[in-house]
Amino acid sequence: MKQFCLIWGDIFACLFLTLYLLYVYSLHLNACMHHREILSVLVVCEWSYLSWGQKVENMTNRDSFVTYEWVDLHCGKYFEGVVNYLRCLLDKEGDMIDDEGRERCKTCFLKAVQLEEEFFDYAYSSN
Repeated sequence: MKQFCLIWGDIFACLFLTLYLLYVYSLHLNACMHHREILSVLVVCEWSYLSWGQKVENMTNRDSFVTYEWVDLHCGKYFEGVVNYLRCLLDKEGDMIDDEGRERCKTCFLKAVQLEEEFFDYAYSSN
């Protein structure tokens, strides 16, 4: 299993990026989001990156620090555990909310899927 260690600067950079992305998503979703809606978006983002990381891990350019660090961050047992944890949290929220709250989460989830698909389509079509 690959070892991956983040220094504090990397952790804060990742947190900042995550918060920024959630802010951008909230603008696209045109809503003041509750933590369960944020969790719905976060699950989509991290789960899609896990799926992507698992697909490209064996073909990653190891000569490019940025490339392989990004891939290594988004694959492996540890990151799988993070994604599973987020999914379990979302499942627990789903058990505790009413139909209206569940519908809001579904809307956020599906919009996040659309935005992630657009992101990856753009990334793979650009040179």
